Amino acid sequence: MPVNRSQRRHRVHRNFVIMAAFALLVLIGFLAADYFERQNAVQERGELTSGIGQRKRVEYNGRTYVEKTNLTTILLMGVDNVAGTQSYGARQGGQADFLQLLVIDHTGKTIRQLQIDRDTITPVEMLGVLGNPVGTREMQISLSHGFGRTEVDCCNNTVKAAENLLEGVVIDYYMALNMDAIGKLNNVLGGVTVTLADDFSDADPAMVRGATLHLTDEQAEIFLRSRMAVGEGTNAERMARQRVYMSAAIDVMRAKLKDSVNFAGELFDALEADMTSSIKRGKMMNEANQAYNFEVLPVETLPGEHAIGRDGFMEFHVADGAAAEWVMQAYYDLLN
Repeated sequence: MPVNRSQRRHRVHRNFVIMAAFALLVLIGFLAADYFERQNAVQERGELTSGIGQRKRVEYNGRTYVEKTNLTTILLMGVDNVAGTQSYGARQGGQADFLQLLVIDHTGKTIRQLQIDRDTITPVEMLGVLGNPVGTREMQISLSHGFGRTEVDCCNNTVKAAENLLEGVVIDYYMALNMDAIGKLNNVLGGVTVTLADDFSDADPAMVRGATLHLTDEQAEIFLRSRMAVGEGTNAERMARQRVYMSAAIDVMRAKLKDSVNFAGELFDALEADMTSSIKRGKMMNEANQAYNFEVLPVETLPGEHAIGRDGFMEFHVADGAAAEWVMQAYYDLLN
């Protein structure tokens, strides 16, 4: 059944993004790998190609670039399902309210992070009521997850939408968690401490602007889910809060890993039931072990403008050339 306007508006108001959960699931291995390093030296990957002549070249703004080798790319998704269920049909797979792309460069020894606004307009492949492809249409990228008969179908459709947005690049893997995971994550961490830049007292009297709180599970959900009644009510403000939570959570996780080598497994076990992923745990831990010492670059976003669409819902339009510029920096090396 197609998602009607009232359902969409309801979910826009409750917009929930689990940034910390997804990024932590991937980055936890980078921290846990410290324990592997005590017994084994980190092994570097070999080049996948033997010469520049075998690498893809592109001309961009009058300069020549060559495609990087030894990249691993992972799209992290936060899925808000209709009425809190996980019922899947051709057009009711929920919305991908959080999207973040990780680009792990094993040659340059860096990890880039691109947080994608859920309202970003991009070509999305649509399915008919019987699940058959019926072409593409420009719409909010979050809606891409609504098309598919299974969780895997929905995730793959969101991957395609992200690839469309980013000039057709290839995304190797995805990891998706549903909205229930944030309380579980916060619980396993034992809560995190943040200073509130906005007022949340309508939801919790203790959550006033300027307060420094060790968040309970319920407060963590308020902090990450609230939008319309907080600040100016924008998704950009909420995305900033997600980065604040993630930074605090990583500090907590580092401390717990020093205390117990088993903490990584505990976090995985706590979130496994809420996760759909195309990357196996062993593969991810292998990637993490190799990338433990890499520089994790600050989270990036694409510049652009927000506007109300003809349907009355918010849209984010990426600035001309901004996606291509980011792709050239993340996926290519300048040749001359």
